[in-house]
Amino acid sequence: MLSSSLSVYSLPLHHEQSRDISMELPSMELYYPRHHPRLLHQEPIPKTHDRVRIVPGTVTLQRCCTQRIRRLGFLKTRSFLLEQTGGKMVVELVGAFNELTERMGMLSSSGSQLLFKALKLSIPLLHALPLTPDGRSSLSRALSISLLLADLQMDAEVISAGILRPVLEAGAVSILDVRNQIGTGTAHLLHESLRVMKVPSKVDVLDDGSAAALRKFCLTYYDMRAVILDLVLRLDMMRHLGYLPRYQQQSISLEVMKIHAPLAHAVGTNWLSLELEDLSFQYLFPHSYLYVDTWLKSHESGSKPLVDVYKEQLLQ
Repeated sequence: MLSSSLSVYSLPLHHEQSRDISMELPSMELYYPRHHPRLLHQEPIPKTHDRVRIVPGTVTLQRCCTQRIRRLGFLKTRSFLLEQTGGKMVVELVGAFNELTERMGMLSSSGSQLLFKALKLSIPLLHALPLTPDGRSSLSRALSISLLLADLQMDAEVISAGILRPVLEAGAVSILDVRNQIGTGTAHLLHESLRVMKVPSKVDVLDDGSAAALRKFCLTYYDMRAVILDLVLRLDMMRHLGYLPRYQQQSISLEVMKIHAPLAHAVGTNWLSLELEDLSFQYLFPHSYLYVDTWLKSHESGSKPLVDVYKEQLLQ
């Protein structure tokens, strides 16, 4: 049985005529496919006559022609979708590269090439990864980390490591792959940042003495750029900590308050240290944070910070 939607010719064809199917295609009717979100082009596709007439010598042609039409339609749709996805990735690649280079200021040609290779490798892999636990896309998280590093005026190797860190954590790429495709320096920073991440687990009780010892250990034995990369990762995590239960928020915030915020101050990233302290204080003491925040807002004096106002009075 043939479906009523198959293409049929009413006249019998000889064997020589059935070899070239494309010769008969112009005689078909055309119809527009149903509206579908994945078929954005909506181009006409050959349609067969509604009435099927079985004529000897035409059944083979009907089947071949229908299969050819379906195959051509599928290939065209798949090619269109791939072009759409690839085009979107190219736009994201160029946009991210321009944004990063603009924030970094002066950048050498080798640094530009390194950054471009890292983005080219990571963006397709980040698109394939699931959402992060806080609800963001993996691409959004990687770009947030890289922009923070660019604001700190870090070099291209550190920013490339920041872009690739979510891909590495998800297991989509290995440090060996990074070394072969991006460079030894970026692979080294990724390896060092993973070691720095595990530093808090070296102590059982996080008191003031052990926290100071851990900070000194990081400053002595690890690459300073890997330490800054880990601090930026901590800040990105603290900015999106609301999805966790209260006890986990406080546990992470205590660790950040005792280790990472003072460490950020020690390496010279003062604004990073201030924001880490502020976010930690907000999760550890929410009522006190709300009280202090309300008091500061009630004593605002235009655009001048409150500390500067009292500093002027004290100097007078």
